[in-house]
Amino acid sequence: MEPLGEQPNRDAGAAGSAASGWVAPEAGLDLPTRAVPSSPAAVAGPTAPVAVAPVRLPVPLQPLTISDILDGSWSVVKARPRTVLGLAALVMVPVQVLSSYLLRGYDAAADLTSLFSNTGGAVLSETSGRYDIVVPFVAASLLSLATMLLGAALARLVSAWYAGGDPGFGETVRAVARRGHVLLAAWMLTAPVKIAALAVCLGLPLVAAVPVSFLLLTAPIIAVEGAGPVAAPLRSMRLVRRRFWPVLWVVVLAYLVEQTVVLSFSLLGDIVALLTPDEWDWLVTSVGGSVARVVAAPAVVAVAVIVYLDLRVRAEGLDLELEVARHESARRAV
Repeated sequence: MEPLGEQPNRDAGAAGSAASGWVAPEAGLDLPTRAVPSSPAAVAGPTAPVAVAPVRLPVPLQPLTISDILDGSWSVVKARPRTVLGLAALVMVPVQVLSSYLLRGYDAAADLTSLFSNTGGAVLSETSGRYDIVVPFVAASLLSLATMLLGAALARLVSAWYAGGDPGFGETVRAVARRGHVLLAAWMLTAPVKIAALAVCLGLPLVAAVPVSFLLLTAPIIAVEGAGPVAAPLRSMRLVRRRFWPVLWVVVLAYLVEQTVVLSFSLLGDIVALLTPDEWDWLVTSVGGSVARVVAAPAVVAVAVIVYLDLRVRAEGLDLELEVARHESARRAV
């Protein structure tokens, strides 16, 4: 089976959605079931078949509570840790290293919060004339792009699990790469909104989380439904507004979890950086930050995927449509 594919217009009715289907034609997954050997002799042979454990689905396709969503996001990591952490490392490590390099002239006080205070401006002007106020926003934008790419990859992976498939690392990367231009365009449209909200609402994270919540499903919609860079954010807003407050609290709690994990892992790198020559301390910091991002980012980004499944079950009967698709596929196979 293949990942859930582009969805029909909801106004076309249930019949159209069941008929047109869930298969993304470009996915190209071919995952035959491999038999378990029935005798020791079969095991000894050089071409003995190997049993493959099925993926344990992160959450059931039913309405979920906030705790179900947060638990389910970690279940995504535990389902296929090598694949999920590999995808996180692919996109997060380069961004973290580049960000650490760009921010190497800033001290600990020169973060996004201090940029909008008199004290922060003084720190920047006195400690590093090579940088200006734009650099932290560049770093934040790069992290936003990496998060969107990882969100698309996890959405593609998890949707395949629910459709009966189990793509590997390479398969998932190729599928996301085919949608890379759309993801980049969507990021260019949505990132300014998120960064502007962060700048305007510093000190009020709950307010800054509002636009993030409305745009939360953009990457999963592009990866799973094949939507365009404008249609995906608009559809995300339509789905989220049905359950805005629960989604907002999920976003805030996920952010707190992410910050706790990132700070915990980064602390060791910061301590080691104090003992490192100034010209190389950014590299030590980037290592600690990379480990933190690889550990925290998959679970946090998976929240968007689980929320996407939950909202589609509630609003569009995704569980019923998948069941119809399975029965239709079984009927055609007979």
